Amino acid sequence: MINTQNYPVPASGNTKASSGCGSSLPVGIQLGGSSTTFNITSNGVVRSFNVHVPTSYKNNKAAPLIVAYHGRSNNQLSVESDSQLSSETWNPYAISVYPLGINVSFGALEQWEGDPATVGGNYDDLGFTSDLLDYMSSNYCIDTSRILASGFSNGGGFVGTLACDPTLSKRFSTFAANSGAEYTNTTGTCNPPTVFTNTITQPICSPGRSNLPMLEFHGDADGTIPYPGGPRRGYCLPAVPHWVTDWAIRDGLSSSNSTTSLAGGNVTKYEFGASKGVQGLVTHYKVAGWGHAWVSINAGAPIDATPIVMDFFYAHSG
Repeated sequence: MINTQNYPVPASGNTKASSGCGSSLPVGIQLGGSSTTFNITSNGVVRSFNVHVPTSYKNNKAAPLIVAYHGRSNNQLSVESDSQLSSETWNPYAISVYPLGINVSFGALEQWEGDPATVGGNYDDLGFTSDLLDYMSSNYCIDTSRILASGFSNGGGFVGTLACDPTLSKRFSTFAANSGAEYTNTTGTCNPPTVFTNTITQPICSPGRSNLPMLEFHGDADGTIPYPGGPRRGYCLPAVPHWVTDWAIRDGLSSSNSTTSLAGGNVTKYEFGASKGVQGLVTHYKVAGWGHAWVSINAGAPIDATPIVMDFFYAHSG
């Protein structure tokens, strides 16, 4: 059971408060109400996103910020519904933002950079994310030391792309992927347990820091982004344990981990970082029998991912 009493209440005088502190709420926002759609222009393209502001928000007290990315062919409302990151039971203090991907090449498939279909297209989701963070920081009172990137499927893969960016890896404090589509830029022979885990977007994964908190959930029965990895749509998907271990190594941690069995043996938790005194800086949850969906008890999973994401967020930021 989540204990939100462990989460620091936003307070005035925060030295990491954004320039938007003191500003009136944008028109259309109701505290604790339904999320509201806004638009900004990024790189000449009108981009949309939904914003949910919790009942607790005060414009003189810097609030955490969560940015959650939907899966390919989904939209911002789907990830808000599936993740329940707007639920004040689990998230009493953070503003939640749900950006909408764009379609350049296919029907109605909104998607994010890092998917094979975006190669050669006019996608600048890294630039959009930077502009979105600027907008949120200018229009709301944000604690810039507590900003989470979270996502599902293609959105989870984009979380990995953000973490590999030299600049955005420092603007977000914490990263969490659920069933992440972590495509690599390898197009030839695919060896999932050893493939280089650079992204389709970045020839080399180059995070701007080494203490990057990364959390990943994945079902071992995922038929879309298979847990063992393998070739898919012309690119190589890494084995999930290999991808997670590579993040531990990027963080300067040992490749060894501590393993805990949960939920009657239906979930295995892998934590990296004990030898450096940062147990769990990189953490992976393997969910037995789970397919390609946000890990949720309501959907039939043995655990809920969202309260674990929230605990991880507060434990590794601020």
